[in-house]
Amino acid sequence: MFQASQNQKDSRNSLGKSIKTWVYTPKTSNRFLFYLIGLLLLAVVFVIRYGEDYLPMIKKIPSIVLYAIPLVIGPAVNYFRTRGKAQEWTLYEHGYIMKFIKNNEYTGEQISGYWKDFSRCNYDEKGVKLISSGPGRKNLRVKAERNVMEIFSICRERIGIAEAERLSHSSKAPGAPDTPEQRRVAKMEQRHRHAHKRDWS
Repeated sequence: MFQASQNQKDSRNSLGKSIKTWVYTPKTSNRFLFYLIGLLLLAVVFVIRYGEDYLPMIKKIPSIVLYAIPLVIGPAVNYFRTRGKAQEWTLYEHGYIMKFIKNNEYTGEQISGYWKDFSRCNYDEKGVKLISSGPGRKNLRVKAERNVMEIFSICRERIGIAEAERLSHSSKAPGAPDTPEQRRVAKMEQRHRHAHKRDWS
């Protein structure tokens, strides 16, 4: 049975009540990752052993390409590494959490977010795609093998609710009391101002 850390518990509390949980197991195995790493090691050995013979050709490659290769390898390896792990998805009232699972244990890696960060969603055979609400944010693929329509309906509903709440908050007058305590304090301040004016009149 999986055990959650304190940070994971805090994340769940901020996201509200859970709505649906499922585990997605990718079809791609870790063999592809090992194959990729093997190719990279083979390329390194080739460059070390035969690099001088092909040095004139390497010099013709733009410098920016050579500098970009090490930067691309890391994210590429990380991408294929995560594809071989199972993913536990949980949809909450205000957002979601996805945790990676390996050998029936949490790896400690997870991603989480809020419905308010997305404007709409669509679905296909791979799962549900959440479309970000801003140009600086990334879209998210919620992966599922079954019940895609149910998951899509939940995501669409929660995104709609988050958008309605955002519009409701933005339409309120700035500084207007929003809680009974704030309204009570505002009335007291108003009575104090009226009494102060009478004293000076």
